[in-house]
Amino acid sequence: MPESLPASSVPLVGPKGTGSIKSCVCIAYAEQSEVLFAGHSDGHISACNFVRKRQCAAWLAHPKSQVIGLAVAPWKAVTREACLISQGRDGKIRFWDTDLTPSPKPLLEVVCCQYTLCPFNIWQPSSNLHTDRYLVYVGVDEEDASTVNLEAIRSLDSLTICSVDASQISRLGMCMALSGVTCDGTCYFLGGFEAGCVVLFVEGRQVARVSPLSPSDIRPITCLAAFTVNASITLIAVGKSAVADGDEQLPDFELLKLTSKDCSNFLLERCTKKPPSNEFSGISSLTWRNDGRLLAAGQWNGDIRCFAVTPKGRARCLGNLRSPGAVVGGGTLLGDWSSISTDPSKLTPGERDQSLSVRGALFLPSKWLVTTAPASAGGLGTLNVWDVYRDS
Repeated sequence: MPESLPASSVPLVGPKGTGSIKSCVCIAYAEQSEVLFAGHSDGHISACNFVRKRQCAAWLAHPKSQVIGLAVAPWKAVTREACLISQGRDGKIRFWDTDLTPSPKPLLEVVCCQYTLCPFNIWQPSSNLHTDRYLVYVGVDEEDASTVNLEAIRSLDSLTICSVDASQISRLGMCMALSGVTCDGTCYFLGGFEAGCVVLFVEGRQVARVSPLSPSDIRPITCLAAFTVNASITLIAVGKSAVADGDEQLPDFELLKLTSKDCSNFLLERCTKKPPSNEFSGISSLTWRNDGRLLAAGQWNGDIRCFAVTPKGRARCLGNLRSPGAVVGGGTLLGDWSSISTDPSKLTPGERDQSLSVRGALFLPSKWLVTTAPASAGGLGTLNVWDVYRDS
């Protein structure tokens, strides 16, 4: 892949009169209105018209907290054809109207916990476009704050459809990433854990698991992204954190395959014994193109790694895109872990701006790739738009 610059960049600012806005963390897209939403590290959400590359709104959605999760999807409980769903590090999930009214107020709020590192995930349980949506998040028991659960709720009425007692899998550490799986309408979802394991849950039951190949590999899973190939096969991209200086240089990316022959027969396995890439910079975000042929991985060093993927799960690394201003050689573990603090106001400018991570990446239906600019690259409040293999 030849080195190239973004086709365009979209600078973003805070609400009128507030000036600059902090770096983008996550991205969502409303296809009907062609509005691109970005969640920021200072709790703001901004919106811009993608066609015109012009900002049209911004508001403080999660005060004193980063926005770590963002999605646009139907949610029948708030009687909207589509709404914007956001989550802060404070654990609160909020549902917003996508009409961009002045001074927006949340339509609904779900309080999960007081602090979380893991953003929610929303998905269709079956390929039927008119089916209910499921949303899974990390929650804390109201009566016992030490009990952490993985809760899945449905869009029809926001009621819980299944719950996983995370204490049963506590040896794997915290849940760091979640991804739903589109299948036969059953509640299938994956959890990526602090100990580097990926676990498949079906209706709240643990049914399959993939553990690290090396006993010395205890890096956390940082992100998951699933793509449904057909009714029985799903490909799962898995990102891991970077290795510390001096540690064994282990790959930071894997591709898994989930095969489900029926409701009681599941196989979760690595697609190949050899990793698709031997890089170890750390993966901070993953996104599939809508045809499943291209996968982009945002890295801790400011690069975006691209893979060509076949329906059978064979992946070939095409090379890296480099975010403008990112420093060759990458960021530091200190800079990237400090960037996930729950209260950005407690970070010094030096700590906050050490992060080179591409925290968010999203392929649009039109096949444009949108990524967040790293904080340390001078990209506060900026999105980069890439024209990557859009005709292939």
